[in-house]
Amino acid sequence: MSIARFHNDVIASSNFRDVASYCSVHNIVYLGFLDILWIAMKTNLLTEDAANAIVGNAIQYNGARFPVDNMAEYLPVKDISRWVKAESL
Repeated sequence: MSIARFHNDVIASSNFRDVASYCSVHNIVYLGFLDILWIAMKTNLLTEDAANAIVGNAIQYNGARFPVDNMAEYLPVKDISRWVKAESL
């Protein structure tokens, strides 16, 4: 996290409890698992079906919990314009 802090980088983590407060205090952008999948969908690296399959696997094999049932319901709450062109939003 200190590398991200001093090099204006981003943290990608599914463990917000451990990173959120540090990132907030030091103005570090942090993205979650669904944010990464959403960016991949919007930049045509993944289809929605493929992203949903990844989410399903995370739930099935890792016991992951998400605020939505599928990627069609997900909208990032953070500004992701750095990674996705405006016309894709």
